[in-house]
Amino acid sequence: MARTVQQKLDDFKSVSDYSSLANAAKAGAVYVPAGATAIPSGTPATAYSTSWIFDSYRAVPVYLAEAGETAQFSRRTQYDRMPGPHVGIMNQASALIARPVGSGTNGPTSADYGMTISMIKEGWPSSTVAGEIDGLNIVVRNSSSTGGGYNGDCAGILANVGVTGNGYAAVLESQCSVLSNTGAILHQIAAQQSVVDPVAGNYLGYYCTPSVGDGTAAFYAAASNSNSWEYLFRGDTSQGVPGRQAFNITGTGQAEFFDILGGGSRRTVRNNAGVLSVLNNARTVETLTLNDAGTLSVTGSMNTGAGGNYAIGNVQVVRAREVGYAAMTGTADKGSVFNQSTVTLQQLAARVKSLQDSLMLHGLIGV
Repeated sequence: MARTVQQKLDDFKSVSDYSSLANAAKAGAVYVPAGATAIPSGTPATAYSTSWIFDSYRAVPVYLAEAGETAQFSRRTQYDRMPGPHVGIMNQASALIARPVGSGTNGPTSADYGMTISMIKEGWPSSTVAGEIDGLNIVVRNSSSTGGGYNGDCAGILANVGVTGNGYAAVLESQCSVLSNTGAILHQIAAQQSVVDPVAGNYLGYYCTPSVGDGTAAFYAAASNSNSWEYLFRGDTSQGVPGRQAFNITGTGQAEFFDILGGGSRRTVRNNAGVLSVLNNARTVETLTLNDAGTLSVTGSMNTGAGGNYAIGNVQVVRAREVGYAAMTGTADKGSVFNQSTVTLQQLAARVKSLQDSLMLHGLIGV
């Protein structure tokens, strides 16, 4: 677009107006400089009522905060208005379509790309000038009528990725690095999202690895100020019963385990003041506790597997019940006092019966 120097200087006046918030765009209008080219030429107003390309350094209205527009400037700006309704039609301000034949060699260094953004600070990697640099800035706002249903969705990015044959596919594949001032990689994290890998048989929602150096955490859920998470992690599955809960970690760090067969039963494990405990389904009773000193407490009975036993210091103290004892008749006596040198057979029999009754009552022996 050919413009005179004066026209370009006129464009910069609009920048000054914008910085003082006096430009008409703040009132919903758009400043169109002399020499701006409307595109596409001859398009009916029902499709795109307004479309311009500005090839100059100018202010553009972009929201980055709910308080309003922030001061942003663009070297080249395309402005479009998209009136509706257009049911069944996707309106796009800009589209890039390519049909590559293929390079003949797999790998990113031989790939075909739809678009490349390269933002490298001048003098990198040795530059010491402060200032943030970002590759892509996406701002989306939507509103709709209140009430039931979904009638005003929005998303920062929509992606639809597919592969046939033995290829690998992912919606996002990224590497993030810390480098030295000579460009050497010191730490690097590689991450992939929505991974489809039919060759290795991996179908993953999220994958990450510390490819250079040790990482701190593969996943970190944080809460700030007075805000909190109800769940730090929630896992639902369709196995057994569609949509059932399988495993959760609550916002307070309690782990919830659900019935693997799809029932409503839940067990909760938590650390309460240094005591590890397992709670019942209603979370009202600690059915098992283990304190910091190693004391294990059980509410109710405790069973070992077949052939199991109880030991203290690797010394068996209780094992499976001995059976085959016939019940004794007569009167038991565990309270009488007698001298071993003068005890009678009747007194001994009464004491033995008392001992056998007690052992059977505790379940150590049986008939």
